[in-house]
Amino acid sequence: MDAKETKKAAAERLALVNGRVITMDEDLPEAEAILFEGGRVRAVGGSSEIRLLAGAGAEVVDLRKRTVLPGFCDTHMHLLAYGFSREQVDLNGCRSVEELVRRGQDHLRMNPISPGTWLFGRGWNQDLFAERRLPSKEDLDRISPAHPILFSRTCGHVAAVNSAALREAHITADLSVPGGVVEKNEAGEPSGILQEAVVFEWMERFIPDPSLEEMVRILEKSAAEALSQGLTTVHSDDFGAGRGARVLEAYRLLADSGRLGLRIREECLLPRRDALAGFLEKGLRTGDGDDWFRVGPVKILADGSLGGRTAALRAPYVDDPSTSGVPILSREELTELVSLAHEAGMQVAIHAIGDRTIELCLDVFEEILTSLPREARHRIVHVQCGHPDLFRRMARLGVLGDIQPVFTASDWPMAAPRLGPERARWYNAWKTMRECGVHLSGGSDAPVEPFNPLWGLAAAVTRKDRNGDPSGGFQPQECLSLMEALELVTTGGAFASFEENTKGKLLPGMFGDAVILNEDPFTVPPEMIKDLAVDLTVSGGVVRYCRT
Repeated sequence: MDAKETKKAAAERLALVNGRVITMDEDLPEAEAILFEGGRVRAVGGSSEIRLLAGAGAEVVDLRKRTVLPGFCDTHMHLLAYGFSREQVDLNGCRSVEELVRRGQDHLRMNPISPGTWLFGRGWNQDLFAERRLPSKEDLDRISPAHPILFSRTCGHVAAVNSAALREAHITADLSVPGGVVEKNEAGEPSGILQEAVVFEWMERFIPDPSLEEMVRILEKSAAEALSQGLTTVHSDDFGAGRGARVLEAYRLLADSGRLGLRIREECLLPRRDALAGFLEKGLRTGDGDDWFRVGPVKILADGSLGGRTAALRAPYVDDPSTSGVPILSREELTELVSLAHEAGMQVAIHAIGDRTIELCLDVFEEILTSLPREARHRIVHVQCGHPDLFRRMARLGVLGDIQPVFTASDWPMAAPRLGPERARWYNAWKTMRECGVHLSGGSDAPVEPFNPLWGLAAAVTRKDRNGDPSGGFQPQECLSLMEALELVTTGGAFASFEENTKGKLLPGMFGDAVILNEDPFTVPPEMIKDLAVDLTVSGGVVRYCRT
């Protein structure tokens, strides 16, 4: 065998021996070694058996008793937005409006851009501000009057803009955008705070789209970072306003050239009927594509965020009784969108955080599934402010829950003030959802939160933040066991995309996707799971990341 043939054989056969392989299968829960061949799992078993099967020329890795898990899956995030956020003004952790302004000024000084070029930032949270108020256009004008500026709140559903951005986007006090809010100041003029559809739809008409080359660069870089965290599949919402075709092209270029290494299931954000109808006319459907890139569900936004008080609730916010949230779509509009997608054979994933919106989604799903029954596996993304009556309906209708455990670690201080103790009892009630029979999968919503799956697993089993607060965990009766938490990012993620026969378990015939940790998550204290490190990530039977 010459050098070229030896290299090819090593790439096609990879054996991991002398470890603890967690298969996520009840009939064969653990093994000592695993063999990947041709991009898939060929065998699991004892180390001697796997070495023999691997044969000469295979790459053999001695795990030294380390733990192997199926590759992690994030079922809701924004890979493209995450990549761009890494190059924008980082506003996470700002403790005041003044600090937000300083960070913007510092960024411009260190990264000068020509007048008229947009300046973006992300991550501010008014609950952390010493001033206990939202940023205004006047605040952002102090950063620069010559650049349109848009700084997104950490949730992404609220944005602060300056006067130049208001002019650029033709936003006046008279502007009315369905499903959105232009906040006004005491003078009756736009304050600079925009909510929901004004951010997602109106503003994006005026923001220049990135080039195809820039998208490819950002996605390739972000995919490599995701692999370094043990992710081998992500369900990513990247479309934005009017750039869906370019997103599809960028992913296709990466997949066809073998530069992706990360399996992508694209959540196609199509918030209005004309956009959805135009997409369907192209003939694309959920599941189209190949093992590396597939079209996922139609994504619909139905309300906002709890932090921004735009999640639509059944009753007003306790800490602001003047509002109960911002429904983005009416019952008629949501029914029209879901019906069009369902009749075309598409899966649907609806962003719904408030209990009023979750109930609306279930009303629409029930009506449509009754008239045209099929195993659609429609999904509700977030399901944060629920109730057992809603969870039971989800289970009965076969509606899946895409949850983000790390949200609890960030949001627990505001849950009770926003919702009151009775509703806060059911905030992110994952254990109850499982007991009601809801199929769950887990994600991060990055860049809203970091996409490190180990942080999400720690949050799921402890319901604490990274400082170990609150003592005992927030609503600890809703903590998941580690195995239940692992199901979210393995078998649960596979089920959400109709791929339970090819992903989520380490069994012969499954995709060769695995993650090797530096320590066993089953033996360390739960609070330490977040501190574990990924030593190796294997995707398609090939080592894509190695820590050392």
